[in-house]
Amino acid sequence: MTVTIANAGFESADENGVIQGWTTTRAIHASGQPGTAYAGTRSLLIDRENSDVLLSQDITAEPGVYDLSLMVWANGPLKDSRFEANGEAVPVASAGAVQIDGEKTWDEIRIEGVRVESDGELDVRIYVEPIASPDFVGYIDEVAIERVGDLAAADGASAAPGDPGSAGTPIWQPVTVRGGDAQDQRIRIDGLEDGYYTLTVMTRNLGGWRQCYVYAGSEPGDPDGAGDSCATDPSQADVRRAAVPRNAFRPQDKDKWKRVTVRGIVVNGGGLTVGVHAEGESGVVCEFDDWRLERDARQDGEPYRLYIGGDITEVPYVVDQGGIFRDEQGAPVDPIAFAGANGWNIVRIRVFNETGKGHGGDGWYIPGGYHEVADGLKLARRTKAAGMAIQWSFHYSDTWTNPGIQMVPHAWQRKIEGLPQHEAVDVLEQLVYEYTADTLDRLNAQGTTPEFVSIGNETRSGMLLPYGSLDHWDALARFYNAGARAVRELCPDAKIIIHVDDGGNTRRYMEYFGAARDHGVDYDVIGSSFYPFWTQKSARQFAQFATKVTHEFGKPIMIMETGFNWTGNNGAGYPGQLTNNGPYGGPDTSSPELQRDFLIDLFNELRGVPDGMAIGDLYWDPVMIYANGNVHWSYRESDDLPGGNVVDNTALFDFDGRALPAFDAYRYNG
Repeated sequence: MTVTIANAGFESADENGVIQGWTTTRAIHASGQPGTAYAGTRSLLIDRENSDVLLSQDITAEPGVYDLSLMVWANGPLKDSRFEANGEAVPVASAGAVQIDGEKTWDEIRIEGVRVESDGELDVRIYVEPIASPDFVGYIDEVAIERVGDLAAADGASAAPGDPGSAGTPIWQPVTVRGGDAQDQRIRIDGLEDGYYTLTVMTRNLGGWRQCYVYAGSEPGDPDGAGDSCATDPSQADVRRAAVPRNAFRPQDKDKWKRVTVRGIVVNGGGLTVGVHAEGESGVVCEFDDWRLERDARQDGEPYRLYIGGDITEVPYVVDQGGIFRDEQGAPVDPIAFAGANGWNIVRIRVFNETGKGHGGDGWYIPGGYHEVADGLKLARRTKAAGMAIQWSFHYSDTWTNPGIQMVPHAWQRKIEGLPQHEAVDVLEQLVYEYTADTLDRLNAQGTTPEFVSIGNETRSGMLLPYGSLDHWDALARFYNAGARAVRELCPDAKIIIHVDDGGNTRRYMEYFGAARDHGVDYDVIGSSFYPFWTQKSARQFAQFATKVTHEFGKPIMIMETGFNWTGNNGAGYPGQLTNNGPYGGPDTSSPELQRDFLIDLFNELRGVPDGMAIGDLYWDPVMIYANGNVHWSYRESDDLPGGNVVDNTALFDFDGRALPAFDAYRYNG
């Protein structure tokens, strides 16, 4: 239930532009300049003359639990600006996330779990910090309040502190594990109806563990896989594991609880073992409370599976440049086999049509022979040999594609040269179908049929530009459907993905996939890029976004790209592509342990999306290591000079190729 708040979008202003409907410590103005509103025509202006102010409203609301939100954009930090409701407060911290094509986006600021007691009082406040810089500008818009639960549920006797209540049957008492010797505590539950189940538990974990995870399965056994009943392969053991995330990435959150979700549990024979396994240094503590088990509403098909892995496309190039991949002890390894043996269950393989000099864009090219179909076919064989699923990404270009560049392959350009728009679209549609079908036929012939196929890469601006731009949605839909038709014919069991960047931007996805729906685009999965740097959003915020868009379109979501710094600078000693980790901190806080903890947090948030509608995460780029400075994005057409490597400080192997602690996030989430 949404609560009405006066002038929530700051549309109401007097003849002088002064905001109406809010109590303010002094007159404050709205902006009506084009492009400065998230919705409507006005927003709350933030600048040096319009700051150091408190806006408030006293609202009468039905008793219950509420979530509040607002949208914000600013060109610098808002320091101590904050959003408050009934004593709960969060920072209004936005610098306007900047996407790879230079576009700045709005951030959603949320306060969750606000209690309105029997008196019905809801006090909403926005405080804007004094602004010193004459160049600072920002905007706040669309304040929203939504009732999400009852006080009775929040006050349930079995609920852990801070927990608004959860579904399912309580099954166990509180558990606390402490660092020192390895610990394993478990309980056996019998008398269950066979089928698929979901387990949730509230946790409080400040971090510092080598291993700390919850597990559940039909048979008791050694959670580390020493016994057959809890082997590493869940399909053999019917055991699911979920690493326990840190409850706090900010000091002010250290007393909060976080829910851990274990999905895809199979009960066969009426019994289930639930347990906790932990290993860590003395002094670390993890608490567990409010254990709940719920039989899934959906009992047909396969049990839920979270696909976790990464992009391996760069492996042949890196190795040819002298790069050596190593395990944690420093022994050389095949990175694909290593990943498959250490928690990955899927890889991403992306392909360009024809790489090499003369086939680049903006004066840069990718060395010939890499990233092409023949290269991808070899990687697919290695992937299947390592026991992993394949996500195959068609770029439909000869070079990198993203929202800023979606270049038609050079060979295709020659085929449409001189043709009018409608005829060029006809030819490109057929070329997309033929190229896609031929590639998939070759994958089938060698026994490496992909489980997922994406039609394009980060196609927010469209694909095969300018023909398939958002100004030509009819043509874009034809291109999508040409690729989809080939998938349906050649790989009928594969899931089709449409991949867009800026994961967390709810409005963008509602508009984009709404247009895809209106134009009859055939697809199965919403693909999203999610980087805390590019989006300035946390894993929790991404999960909230995923809940909204999957509910709207009835399609599951898979993260196609995720990246996170493990150190502030790249191997060459300067900042890489991701200059910070968004809500997780700046370059000075980057560490291998924080990278691992982010992934654990992300995987848990994905499993917590209702109805299992978040199905996976693919890391990018996990293997593009420093390799003594020999690995580069691309080479300059004019003189063949290399362009550097701006992601080696986000890989899952360090500058010397040694596996990072991030692999623990994969090992203990299966």
